[in-house]
Amino acid sequence: MMKKLLGIVVLGLLLSGNAYAGLLSDEEIKHNLQACKKGQYSSQNNQGISRSVLDKYCVCYVNKIDESLTKKDIEYFKKNRRYPEKFDRLVFESSKQCYLKVIAK
Repeated sequence: MMKKLLGIVVLGLLLSGNAYAGLLSDEEIKHNLQACKKGQYSSQNNQGISRSVLDKYCVCYVNKIDESLTKKDIEYFKKNRRYPEKFDRLVFESSKQCYLKVIAK
């Protein structure tokens, strides 16, 4: 699920021609948040967690991924049509940090 969300974030960057981290447009952020929420709402792991809390998690997660992307990451994706190996760690760390900040508090 998180890799899928990351793909949406990166694809949004590529389609917009925006190669700098932290510069997603409001529309791109909105689209990525909607995708995250859809995935989180439907996840069996999130039964019993309110939508309000999941919404906060998604805001945290999308922002952390966006802040972590670099121009080099985007260029790598364009050239190789896949993400650098570091993205597995990035996805895990972003998810973990947001879980601890929003859900486990």
